Amino acid sequence: MCVRVYACMCVMSSALWGTVVGAVFGGAPTDRYGRRTRYNAVEIDTDWDELYIDYIYEEDLIETLLWYGSNLVVISPKSIRDQITNRASELIHV
Repeated sequence: MCVRVYACMCVMSSALWGTVVGAVFGGAPTDRYGRRTRYNAVEIDTDWDELYIDYIYEEDLIETLLWYGSNLVVISPKSIRDQITNRASELIHV
């Protein structure tokens, strides 16, 4: 199965590296080592990419996607997008 998302790459690189180096270099680590090489990515502009992520376990995918918060938009499939929306809504009401 495959999910299609829009991802803010400058923030993802910092979160991916989780260090000052990631924050300083912005998109550079992502270009070489991060999401752009791991997934089928199409650059939309300097900040956003469209990613196609293959997955096997839906629950693991949803947990990973939720971690990125507002820096990621699920485009399709609708079932995953709805689950992300419901889980995020639950987190807000906790």
